Amino acid sequence: MLLHAGDFTNTGTVSDIVEWETLVGDFLKTGHFKHAILVAGNHDTTLDPDYYHDRGQKRFHWRKAEDTDAARKSICNSTYLLLAR
Repeated sequence: MLLHAGDFTNTGTVSDIVEWETLVGDFLKTGHFKHAILVAGNHDTTLDPDYYHDRGQKRFHWRKAEDTDAARKSICNSTYLLLAR
């Protein structure tokens, strides 16, 4: 099992998430890992739409907002764990 806990992107851009998921897909294809678990960190702000729209966009993407729906949909090879509030 591959477990990544926190800050798998620099600032949570969709392109960073796609790059990560491509890497994870390559790891899974090798057979070294059967599962990949992902826990977002404080830099992966686009995966928490409420936080992103309240503070994350102003902090990281003040010039151009990222699409939080696209960010979540980009996770295709990992199992994303989200803590309930």
